[in-house]
Amino acid sequence: MQECASTFNSRFTEVSTGFVSQGKDFGSSSVRLTKAPKIGLLKGKGVSSYNFGEWWYFLEQDLDVPVTTIDYEYFRQIDLHEYDVLIMPDGRYSNWNSSEFEQLKAWVKQGGRLIAQSSALNVLSAWEETSLKGKERNRTDYEDKDYTYALQERAAISNRITGAIFKTRVDQTHPLAFGYDSNYFTLKLSEHYFEKLDKGTVFAIEENASPISGFAGSNTKEPLKHSLVLGTERLGRGTVVYFVDNPVFRGFWYGAKQSAANALFFDF
Repeated sequence: MQECASTFNSRFTEVSTGFVSQGKDFGSSSVRLTKAPKIGLLKGKGVSSYNFGEWWYFLEQDLDVPVTTIDYEYFRQIDLHEYDVLIMPDGRYSNWNSSEFEQLKAWVKQGGRLIAQSSALNVLSAWEETSLKGKERNRTDYEDKDYTYALQERAAISNRITGAIFKTRVDQTHPLAFGYDSNYFTLKLSEHYFEKLDKGTVFAIEENASPISGFAGSNTKEPLKHSLVLGTERLGRGTVVYFVDNPVFRGFWYGAKQSAANALFFDF
């Protein structure tokens, strides 16, 4: 115990009983062991190399857990049943064909856990088996308006989020929210808008869609109202986790890393 305390810079306090004044007693049936998952990380065709590298660094350097990178070129030859968790980074998956997605979907239905992020959610929202739905964008078609050259860029950014922090509401009862208060501040770097899930919404932007800090164009505020930030749903015997924003962006947004670790290790 002393070695663990020194290694992880933690302080342990002894207890005289397994009974607690609040919550579940120590050693009760509600306390379950967490096994080390076998993790696969998709890369290659269509996958953002930046986001792939961010996830790789997070897993190997921050968490010190083994991970297998799975290249698109070999995807069909891989036995996905060797993995408990697959991470689908941000990217353009339009070049993937239906057979790869059917293989991925079948693996989830048979008990796998798929963690998808940002643009990858556009693919999953098209699956009939999921309830994920994109939100309408209230874009200004500045190209059809008679703006002067000097005002064209200004008009265009009204539709964009170049980097902003938003306050979200947290469902603290969900395992994905372990370690969080009733509010979480998410970092948005692009325009991804999805409806809240009927069941399984964990982080959500509610009525106030104005950024706490940073820039978000005026046309982004309406679609951000009551929008999903983090959620999960069952698909057959497996689960899909939706990260609308990037929880591992450049390794510095520490508040999001807890939810990414929760998605990897906790059962829900």
